[in-house]
Amino acid sequence: MTFSAAKSSASSDATAPGKSTLLKILSRITDPTEGEVEISGRVGSLLEVGTGFHLELTGRENIFLNGAILGMKRSEIAAKFDEIVAFAATEQFLDTPVKFYSSGMYMRLAFAVAAR
Repeated sequence: MTFSAAKSSASSDATAPGKSTLLKILSRITDPTEGEVEISGRVGSLLEVGTGFHLELTGRENIFLNGAILGMKRSEIAAKFDEIVAFAATEQFLDTPVKFYSSGMYMRLAFAVAAR
């Protein structure tokens, strides 16, 4: 299997086994039991959207925290900040702890950070 640089790929067949395992291998969370994986650059996976979000932190703080967890530099996060907020449509609530967000707001913000 080969992926080109700066491309997105998805695997969502509910009946096929191995999707999570493949993502863990590509994300360098686990090693393959056979064969090898060669990766140059950065790979991000969405195994659990919102993993790494801290409920007591604000939306703004969580954008920077989660971006860092996903391997982004602070300057990268800052450059994409407005785009992330616009996609998540959470402008009015950026300085509110995410524990007060609706589940939809929480997921949109988490996805916006991970997808950018």
